Amino acid sequence: MLAVQMVATHFAATRALRRLKGSDTIPQQDSNGNLAVKLLRTFAAQTEALQRYRGKGQQKVTVEHVHVHTGGQAIVGSVSQSGGGGIMTKTEDNPMHLKTREPSRLRQAPRCLARTRRGTPCQSPAVASKARCRMHGGAAGSGAPKGQRNGKYRHGGFTTEAIDERKRLASLIRDSRDFLSRLR
Repeated sequence: MLAVQMVATHFAATRALRRLKGSDTIPQQDSNGNLAVKLLRTFAAQTEALQRYRGKGQQKVTVEHVHVHTGGQAIVGSVSQSGGGGIMTKTEDNPMHLKTREPSRLRQAPRCLARTRRGTPCQSPAVASKARCRMHGGAAGSGAPKGQRNGKYRHGGFTTEAIDERKRLASLIRDSRDFLSRLR
């Protein structure tokens, strides 16, 4: 529900900014500007609420009653945790460390090596009996034919008939405008 409200607020703010751009008088500019500012502030508040709802806020633990019995120990004051918090490090004692485990077939599989957006080669394992991973298309050179070789497979708005129909309608509209301009 919050996401739907955010979308509606965003559209309303965009509409108010569009009206602000097209307004001629100062009162119109003030009115549209104030409305746009209010809507954008509301959108920012909704974004913060969404982040809090998703749990990205700060965690706070408050201890109100503490009982320390005889022989027990207690700390009074602020306590913060430093270090890894019980996370195992990559050492030979760690059973999940890669060096201590036997190599699997997945690690031995050939890599995709397609160029990523960063410019580095992809390190995902290639699909069995193919040169590329699932992300980069299975086999190198797979996919639909390029250019005119793919002409007979086109559908929808890119068929030859649809393109011819659009050209015919554009020509008809152009001729109608010319005719109307001559009548004036």
